[in-house]
Amino acid sequence: MVGKIIRQERIKQKIKSKDLAEAAGIDTGHLSHIEKGIRNPSKTILAKLCNELNLSYQFMLNVAKNSVEEESAAYDVTNYVPYDKVLYAENFKLVNCPKGIHDVSLVTKMQDASMEPIIAKDSTIYVHYTSVLAPNDICLVSYHGNLFVRTFKMKDSQIALSAENKDFEEILIDENDPDFVIIGKIILPD
Repeated sequence: MVGKIIRQERIKQKIKSKDLAEAAGIDTGHLSHIEKGIRNPSKTILAKLCNELNLSYQFMLNVAKNSVEEESAAYDVTNYVPYDKVLYAENFKLVNCPKGIHDVSLVTKMQDASMEPIIAKDSTIYVHYTSVLAPNDICLVSYHGNLFVRTFKMKDSQIALSAENKDFEEILIDENDPDFVIIGKIILPD
């Protein structure tokens, strides 16, 4: 998956493989093997590739560390993760993470009752930023400029965002909708 993202970004940015390989200090064959998923880059090489492509090193390490489920890969879920962006927060406050919560990038409040009874309105939610989602993960997403916490599902060629509370309608998103961005996976306390 790391190689696929590197290749997509290189092509999108119109960078020749020879130039990217040279900037990363590797030969084009090595880069080709990385892009095809035959080899994994070392952390040093990954950092150089991320720097050249302006990608989030943290996100790419996460992708390398966590396997992407077959179904998520089939739907190209990584297309919806903002690996070239960072989250903007205006008010910073340190909070304690509950026992069992790991790899959390941000903490916020649940804004509505859509996920009740699993997540109550106004309760604290813990988000693993830029996480690649698997079916049935609870996630924080942006869609048409609005934030939603929903259960992530895949139906045919659409992504479905389902609420636990039946008073909230399911949101269906067409494949490759540019207004849909995965912010991260919700990590629930034990």
